[in-house]
Amino acid sequence: RSGQFTGGCGMTSLSDLSHSNKERQKVWGGSDEIDIAFRGLELGGEVGELQNLMKKLIRSRKNITGNSYADEYELLGAIAEELADVVICASLIANDLGIDLDHAVPVKFNRTSRKYNIDAEFIHSQQVTQVTEADWKLGNGSA
Repeated sequence: RSGQFTGGCGMTSLSDLSHSNKERQKVWGGSDEIDIAFRGLELGGEVGELQNLMKKLIRSRKNITGNSYADEYELLGAIAEELADVVICASLIANDLGIDLDHAVPVKFNRTSRKYNIDAEFIHSQQVTQVTEADWKLGNGSA
């Protein structure tokens, strides 16, 4: 069926999201005009929308005037949507740069855990190997 992409409610990996984003971009009007600068602005806009909702959540929880949401449940739903937008935009940037987030996220998570001597490891269903600084800088798809 046209317009149906892998992922959806059964999405299990960032590579599923990456694939779905690639498929959707094929039919997204004007996508051939989108460059990495636009993607960066797009991500910044989504993060800004998320920050505004986080501010409203703080207002709600601390009884500060200015929250326009009827209840916290509704507000958390809006936050979930903006978080999803941030992840989708990050995936679009990764696609444009040839970065495999299924590989990069566990590597970075584990590197940060080791840096701060925290016994927490991101265990991925696929084996994750170490990525050199050269891999990250080259954006060769293995980062």
